[in-house]
Amino acid sequence: MSPLNIYYMDVHKYKNCIKIVLVGDSEVGKSALINRFCLGRYLDIYVPTIGIEKNYISAHQDTRRCTLELWASSGNERYKVIYSHFYKDAKGIIIVYDITKRESFLHIKKWIGDIQLYAEPSSIVFLIGSKSDLEGRRAVAYEEGKSLADSLGYPFLEVSARSSMNLENSFLTITRIINCNQRLSMSF
Repeated sequence: MSPLNIYYMDVHKYKNCIKIVLVGDSEVGKSALINRFCLGRYLDIYVPTIGIEKNYISAHQDTRRCTLELWASSGNERYKVIYSHFYKDAKGIIIVYDITKRESFLHIKKWIGDIQLYAEPSSIVFLIGSKSDLEGRRAVAYEEGKSLADSLGYPFLEVSARSSMNLENSFLTITRIINCNQRLSMSF
């Protein structure tokens, strides 16, 4: 597994821009994951996302340089009207649930329905259980998340924005899969 070298940036328009969207219920940690990964910061207080939040980070893997364009949506139903724009051109979609909130896990099927309705069929979907640092409050077993992901054919990881556990690995994995798919599609 090659490392993903990260370069924090203000400008975002490189030729190879990969849009990855994070979806899931409110308060599952979508923005916290993006802020920790892109900005290296974690806030212990909850700040709700209003509509859509975007961040950019430049990265390269092996010899391939790209910009990851990371979008997080509010999990609030009233923002559903913007989903068609939100999913447009997304190469990757990360469904995030909170391992301490069983309800967020049960809503995964709703998010899959939205993905099927609005996203490109070629988008790579990844399942992430967030807040893995809160093991003592766990409401969804690791095996449940893994089993669901396997049944859907999605890669799966549990991550923590607080401790950064598996955070870089999750973005490395989805970026690698997207890059492999792009190379395959260009060879036909």
